[in-house]
Amino acid sequence: MKPLQVLLALFACAFLPLHAASLDDLTWTTTGGKVTITDCNETATGELIIPNTIGGKFVTSIGTQAFGSCASLTSITIPDGVTSIGTNAFMDCNNLTSITIPDGVTSIGGGAFLRCTSLTGITIPDSVISIGDSAFNGCTSLTSITIGNGVTSIGQNAFHWCTSLTSITIPDSVAIIEPSAFYACTSLTSITIPNSVTSIGQSAFRNCTSLTSITIPDSVTSIGGKAFNGCSSLTSITFLGAAPTVATDAFLGVADGAVAYVVASLSFGESGDDWNGLTVDSITPLTWTTTDGEVTITGCDTAATGELIIPDTIEGNPVTSIVDFAFSACTSLTSIVIHDSVTSIGNFAFFRCSSLTSITIPDSVVSIGNSAFATCTSLPRITIPDGVTSIGNFAFYNCSTLTNITIGNGVTSIGDYAFKDCTRLANITFQGGAPTVGSEAFTGVADGAVASVTMEALNSFGGFGNDWNGLTADPITPLTWTTTDRKITITDCDTAATGELVIPDTIEGNPVIFISEDAFRRCSSLTSITIPDGVTSIGDEAFYQCTSLTSITIPDGVTSIGSNAFFSCTSLTSITIGNGVTSIGERAFVGCNSLTSITIPDGVTSIGSNAFKNSPAAITVRKDTQIAQLEAQLAQMTAERDARPTQISYDTVVAERDARPTAEQLATVEAER
Repeated sequence: MKPLQVLLALFACAFLPLHAASLDDLTWTTTGGKVTITDCNETATGELIIPNTIGGKFVTSIGTQAFGSCASLTSITIPDGVTSIGTNAFMDCNNLTSITIPDGVTSIGGGAFLRCTSLTGITIPDSVISIGDSAFNGCTSLTSITIGNGVTSIGQNAFHWCTSLTSITIPDSVAIIEPSAFYACTSLTSITIPNSVTSIGQSAFRNCTSLTSITIPDSVTSIGGKAFNGCSSLTSITFLGAAPTVATDAFLGVADGAVAYVVASLSFGESGDDWNGLTVDSITPLTWTTTDGEVTITGCDTAATGELIIPDTIEGNPVTSIVDFAFSACTSLTSIVIHDSVTSIGNFAFFRCSSLTSITIPDSVVSIGNSAFATCTSLPRITIPDGVTSIGNFAFYNCSTLTNITIGNGVTSIGDYAFKDCTRLANITFQGGAPTVGSEAFTGVADGAVASVTMEALNSFGGFGNDWNGLTADPITPLTWTTTDRKITITDCDTAATGELVIPDTIEGNPVIFISEDAFRRCSSLTSITIPDGVTSIGDEAFYQCTSLTSITIPDGVTSIGSNAFFSCTSLTSITIGNGVTSIGERAFVGCNSLTSITIPDGVTSIGSNAFKNSPAAITVRKDTQIAQLEAQLAQMTAERDARPTQISYDTVVAERDARPTAEQLATVEAER
């Protein structure tokens, strides 16, 4: 469009009558039973909620430029069913202050939020895989952004000119930071680059004038031209691995005297050398040995302070073990991160690290040695990953500020006195079955300390309320329930629950009988649910929009399925309905568009209106087992009956017999012959 035409269009828009946004403002197309929003009236104002369905069809995508230049919209809610946001979808919505992106969206198109200058914050859910080029370019009021763990690609110029953005964490699913991704983010003071990133593109952080320091993980092998050009406050760059390849002017215009702090100093030259305009300085307080291509951490300077990251590799070799006493008496270290190449932590490895407040133990670790963390008196909590199988004697002895600990499902043994005199330790969460426990492992923990255990493993700890090695066994479950007349009703489930969920047969010794209305509503990350045999009814909207649920078995004890019980369970591919069901409520399976077949027992006497609307399943009626057996017996009896001779056939046989010649007649004939 010519400049004059643009000016006239803007002038005309200024005099259009404005009105509150509503469904009437939207334009859409429907293809294959799915709705795409294609346009919005530019005079719409205020808050707009895009509905889940239009004309009974689910809204699944926001089209190219659908809301482009809707300059008076301030807030937009996108429905859960949407999976893609098109190119320039919200471009120049310059009064838009907030937008909700649902967990189903997998892609954000190029320029999707280009120049949304009033947008202050946004959360990109874990479902999003790609962020397109210039997706948030020019969002000058954006101060914070959360990028979900599913994102693998951040496009060129994605956050270019986000001048109010102060910090950002890139998830460890991202491998490449594309060119100009954060160009001119002039308020950015810190950024976390994960160990998954292998290359940093040209001008990626150019003119980030408030950036003072950055850590480059050992996974990065290349840095593009002018990647940090003009970062005038950047005084230190920490490299956790070998020297990457660096293109022209990557560090041109950083602060005078900027330093490259390095672990693998040989690949950067000697301390004091110039490396691509930075002065090399070795920073590691660690000592190590290398044997057969594997590095063992043998010691640490006791003067080391603050946070310490133990790298994956040193001089190109993986760090695989931490020996006895390696960090003993490093009393000024506050945080330690161990990367996932390490498999063992030796005896007394972190003994008397009295300022240590956090430590990250990777899944790769198999064993924690004797007294490994003894007398770490500032450590408030710790998670022992699933890879660990054994916790040594005195491992956490006298960790006096330790209040809770999570023990992974791989742990099979806990040594003598492992948590002795952890006087504030009130909760130990076990993610697996009960391990073997040594002498006085939990002596001296807080009064009333609890072993929080999964419902599946509860019996291995002796059952609800049992004393287990001085701890009280207590189930951990996302469920809430009520008890009436010694019967349990499941009333709610934490919407953060993920994966497979087994509802127990009993809770606190009482049978689970009912699943109430809304009990699992929008538990969108549950993939499988097992309902116990004792349940007799499933309430209205009980599993409403459990969009990740792929299968469920309804036991024979259930007699009724409530209205909207499985509404919009869009991933549900199969369901088994027990023989006891007699009624299926209205809209019970509406929108279950992945169902391929469903079998209804012939005991069902009532099916509500629209029960299977928008469900492509082939529906068959399953006969009751006893009826089928009786029918089979009747068929067999009929066959046996029909196999017997009739009276006519009997008379024919008799007549044939009587017509035969007698012995005397045969003798006479013989004599005559």
